[in-house]
Amino acid sequence: SGNEQVRNLCAVLLRKAVMQQMTKDPGPEGSHIPGMPQTTMDQIKQQLLMCIEREPMRNTQKKVCDAVGQLAVNLLAHNLQAWPELGPFILGATSGGNPQLHEAAFTILNALAEFIAEKW
Repeated sequence: SGNEQVRNLCAVLLRKAVMQQMTKDPGPEGSHIPGMPQTTMDQIKQQLLMCIEREPMRNTQKKVCDAVGQLAVNLLAHNLQAWPELGPFILGATSGGNPQLHEAAFTILNALAEFIAEKW
């Protein structure tokens, strides 16, 4: 959407939906929301990463990163291979020359920090 307020609200609602989903059982492979086709979940994950790269407004980008971090915790808690594109995305964002993407990557890592600490 061209409207920043709409994009902000979408990111917040997505994060809330992901948090609600965390209280439910994982899908058959533990990598997606029950009843949702894996191809749909793969598209959602891909689109979220593209949104982070393309979002011009820092505030909105942070909200998308918060949603990505929450989704990643949810997915990876059940299957460490559930989002193989996330690691390379974070590495690329931190090694590139775009400070806004650096911040985005660290926002996602911040959301994952407690999960990572518990797993290792």
